[in-house]
Amino acid sequence: MVNKHKQHDADTLDPRFSMEMEDLKRDVQAAQFQAWLRRHQQSLTVALVLILLAVTAGSLWMAHLRSQKEAAANLYYKASAQAETEKKQAILNEVTQRYGDTFYALLARQQLAALSDNPEPDLRALMTDDDAPRAFRWQARLDLAEYFISKGKLTEAKTLLRERTGKQYEQLRYYLLARTATGDERKDWLQKSLNAEINDEALKKRIEKELGGSGA
Repeated sequence: MVNKHKQHDADTLDPRFSMEMEDLKRDVQAAQFQAWLRRHQQSLTVALVLILLAVTAGSLWMAHLRSQKEAAANLYYKASAQAETEKKQAILNEVTQRYGDTFYALLARQQLAALSDNPEPDLRALMTDDDAPRAFRWQARLDLAEYFISKGKLTEAKTLLRERTGKQYEQLRYYLLARTATGDERKDWLQKSLNAEINDEALKKRIEKELGGSGA
């Protein structure tokens, strides 16, 4: 019987009283939140300042990178337009020294190696640059091996060619290995080069000609 009376009292509760209770709850929660803000105001201010500094620093860094890239590109294309080899080399060296973190520094090293009588330093720099794309490192290794072959340094060339490259470079790698060998070993390397993924039709025809001439 008592429970029924309690239920009846709850059902007949004044709606205005319920609204006042809800308002009171909201006021208490707001007061608690304001008190929490006052207690942590200094920490929150420091955190906000740090966030703003990080955003600003990030924006400035991105702007700096864009500026570096544009400057490196302009200098690289200035070098490409030079007819005199010495002037071209001087500008390309400037690209590698001033903008070493850009993609144009990699392109500049490739150009310097192609223009130099001794490309080994530039090619080794490309080979050992962990930040350079693998394709650049593979090409540099093959170019250095070809340079060693032209100088009769076959042992050094074989050492470089022992390591596999990407499929698109295996045709050339096998062909260079053939140039370090003689007899049946040479023919085996030529055949492997012919069977590899073909990326250079002119090289393919040269291999076919050399295989034909060797009686294979």
